[in-house]
Parts: sequence; C-alpha cells; structure tokens
Amino acid sequence: IIFLDELPILVAKILKGSDFKITPERREIAESLMSWIRSSSIRHQGKIRFVIAGSIGLRPVLQQAGLNATLNNFQTFPLGPWSKEIAASFIKEIAEENALVLDEDVPGYMTDLLGTCIPHYVRMFFENVYRVARAGSMERVSSITVEEVYKSDMLGIHGRVELSHFEERLRLLGPEFHMIAMEFLTEAAAVGELSLATAEGLASGHVVEDKTSATLAREVLGILEHDGYLKETSTSLYTFDSKLV
Repeated sequence: IIFLDELPILVAKILKGSDFKITPERREIAESLMSWIRSSSIRHQGKIRFVIAGSIGLRPVLQQAGLNATLNNFQTFPLGPWSKEIAASFIKEIAEENALVLDEDVPGYMTDLLGTCIPHYVRMFFENVYRVARAGSMERVSSITVEEVYKSDMLGIHGRVELSHFEERLRLLGPEFHMIAMEFLTEAAAVGELSLATAEGLASGHVVEDKTSATLAREVLGILEHDGYLKETSTSLYTFDSKLV
C-alpha cells in the first residue's frame, strides 16, 4: 500500500504557486504528477494499492484546473463523522474506563452540543470534561457542567486554536476565494442559513477571471459542502454541518 497523505495540498500549491494563479505551466506539472499516479495505479492494479488522503478534497482542487479525469481510476471513500449513537457509546465507554460517573443524559447532550461528531472533537470534549471533573473532585458530571465546559473550553481560546485549521485550509483557495468563502460562512453563522441567491449576491462583489457571480457562488459552495463546512438542507439552502465549527 502506498499512502499519499495531504496530496490535495501539494497539488493545490503546484497549481497555484505563491500568487494563487493557475498557469498553463503549473497545470502541466500537476497533470504530469496526477497522470503518473493514475497510470501507476492501473499498471500495478492487484499488486499495489494507492491511497490518497487529505484534509481538503482533491476533486475540487483538480476541478478548478479541469483535471478531474486523472482521478478516474480511484474510488472515493468519504471518512465521515460518527453517528450520535456511536459517539454517545464512545463517551460512556471511555468514562467507565476512567472511573468518571456521568448523569444518564450527559453523553447524548454532549453529542447534541457538538452537532457533528467528528471523533477528534468528541475525544477533545471528553478530555476537557474529565479535566474539570477531576480538578473539582466531582462525584458525578451533570449536563450543567458539560454545558459550562463546552462554552469555556470548546468555544474558548484553546478550542478556537484547535479549530483554526478550518480557516487555514481555506487559504489554499487563494485570497479572493478565501474572502468569498469567509463571507459565505459569516452569513450562514449570523443568519443561521445561506441561500443560493444570497451567495450569488455576495459573490457579485468579487471579480475572478472568466467566472460569473453565479458560477463563482456555486463553485465556492461546492467546496464548502465537499469539505464539511456547510450542508444543503433543502433546495438552494445551506447551514453549518457542525454546531462547534
């Protein structure tokens, strides 16, 4: 197995360079790399398995340069979050292992506060609750304590540092795309939802070569949805996938 981690970031940097412009020369280099990976996976099929992973999606990066065909021999395997049931079971199990007594409603309440149960943040939430409980010599942990920990730790300065990569990876899109993405996310956070019409209106204030505001809005929304920031709840309506984010 040949495991290529964070390949999307490498390809994005090859394509866009420090000025975030896709040139024919950069596109040719990226195409050579991806074509070699594709042809190698075909040539050694059944003997060598290529696995591509990344904190951002590879397909949206390649799509910007018209290179999606280089992924034809690869099968997408989305590694999604846990269900709330699995996350709650994990919290119960790890609490028992650490001799921490939780009120019956606590595991479910923790998953409700997170909204989307990404394993790393479920574990991080539990560790913060555990630390506070041990420091306060608590015999039991209540939902009131859990809510206080969520607000002070998960949403506090240390939690924001942990979440900073959600913004950092958007910078790979380039200054203009990053600015549009942040406007979309700010609107969704402030209003509670983002409509396609509003997104197109926000995008109209930006100029990206050869792209209309409608095309630009759909492209940025596609990236935000693909990489787990927003989800489409109904026709042309988007909300945050994670309450924590």
